[in-house]
Amino acid sequence: MSQENVEIVRRAVDEFNEWGFDGFGKSDLVVDDVEFHEPPEQPAPRVARGREEVRKMGKEFRIRVGRAQHRG
Repeated sequence: MSQENVEIVRRAVDEFNEWGFDGFGKSDLVVDDVEFHEPPEQPAPRVARGREEVRKMGKEFRIRVGRAQHRG
């Protein structure tokens, strides 16, 4: 992975940890047609499509992403 990609991932992790799913409407790293798929192990997995649906579904979760580290 290039150093540029490592920096993009670090920025994404930092933004997610700061804004959570609300950041999907703020970040320029997120495309308008983003999709979030719940794990198939869920009793009734759902798919959220678009920034607003992902943001709404995300409010149901508490997630914190660890740090990104280049292992090159």
